[in-house]
Amino acid sequence: MYVRKLCVSLVAIILGAIIGLGGLASVYGQYSHSDNVEIILRISEPLVQTPYRIKIANDYAYIADYGIPGLVIFDVHNPAYPGYKSYIETPAAAWDVDVVDTLAYVAATSSGLLIYNVSDPVNPIEVGQCVVTNNSLYGGRNSESVGVKVQGDYAYVSDGAGGLTIINVFDPTSPYKVSNIGGEHVITYRLDVSGNYCYVAAQESLWVVNVINPETPSVIGRIGWETVSGWYNGRAVRVLGDYAYLSMTVRVVNILNPADPTIVGNYFAPTDYRHGWDNKPIAVGDSLYCFYATDNAMIVLDVHDHANPHSVGYCLDITSGRDSIPHSRGIDVISKPDCHYVYLVGENPGALCIFRVTGIATGIEETIKTPGSFELLQNRPNPCFNRTEISYYLPERCRVKLTVYDITGRIVRELTDGVEAPGYSSVVWDGVDATGKPVSPGLYFYRLEADKYSAQKKLIILK
Repeated sequence: MYVRKLCVSLVAIILGAIIGLGGLASVYGQYSHSDNVEIILRISEPLVQTPYRIKIANDYAYIADYGIPGLVIFDVHNPAYPGYKSYIETPAAAWDVDVVDTLAYVAATSSGLLIYNVSDPVNPIEVGQCVVTNNSLYGGRNSESVGVKVQGDYAYVSDGAGGLTIINVFDPTSPYKVSNIGGEHVITYRLDVSGNYCYVAAQESLWVVNVINPETPSVIGRIGWETVSGWYNGRAVRVLGDYAYLSMTVRVVNILNPADPTIVGNYFAPTDYRHGWDNKPIAVGDSLYCFYATDNAMIVLDVHDHANPHSVGYCLDITSGRDSIPHSRGIDVISKPDCHYVYLVGENPGALCIFRVTGIATGIEETIKTPGSFELLQNRPNPCFNRTEISYYLPERCRVKLTVYDITGRIVRELTDGVEAPGYSSVVWDGVDATGKPVSPGLYFYRLEADKYSAQKKLIILK
């Protein structure tokens, strides 16, 4: 096993260098597609061997791979020429990933939730783990973390036969379980979080869970549907506004009243689009378009009329084997002013496919950000070891005070105190207190006070 992983890593480095130079930015195979959908890239094994989920954040693609197993990272700031950055092995199969700021949260089956510092994508570092073990098991299935979504200070983990587990990740180096809702004789898969509610796609129903108090979650709504033949491990849910979009076929669910979710629309892919299992991933763009994948197609759906979702674009694979669209398991979309980029991963064969979709609204305007008010940015890197940079923006000349506190509120270090000119400024903290002594690992806060403005953010010091 060690030799196999070493070989995969060496080949990944070599091919990653080639991809970074654009050497593999070619698409093979035969595809039937609409005029507004173009497949611009396909990367196959061994860089992505058995990928299951993908998250695009901060111009990087984070891929959870359950076969290698591990977390694979690509630079996708130019989608046509992605650059391989790194692979980090996970102790168990990686089934899902979410990314917030510089932290990646991986649902890794029996290993529970793994948290990685990805501020340096070339060298991701594990900073925390919460092993999730539940007693609510169903049909002999083990409790295993298969889906994750992070909002605020909590990670919401769908735990297969173990139901929904909520983990406090306020301090990512010491995450801990705060609550669980048991499987109740169904298997839970993917999930999404919006406001005070968590939406969990289960084997035969959608749960709506009130999480206004994460320590006492409660299922307040549930809707079922007829069973579709095949496996259930691809079912997913995405939420936008007052609607949830599920992929078992495609269901559009009105969740305006979370206690009474109602199916208001359905989309059934044509027969020749439904090769294999029809329980596939779904993504929602910044405007009312869904991007849905089957085993041999990527379909663009217009859902402005929620009662009548319909296809407005597609890319259909008419080949088989290594050059085909993979058996899709994960999909994500990034909307640009002029197009949508759709990222799809899957297995048999393992691959990453990137599509460019034009001719439909993106909901994004090309703007140049010029801050007109005070702004305190997140320190980078975070978490850090003994050095981190804190940046802020001042719209006018004023007196500025930047202070670091420990978790008890005690002042650790004053980083700056004086009058500064308008514009962006940065201060480097070397991880020592006012006496010059290195601080202990753990959670700290930094606070900016400028004129009548004040803001506070947290940072993590590692060992």
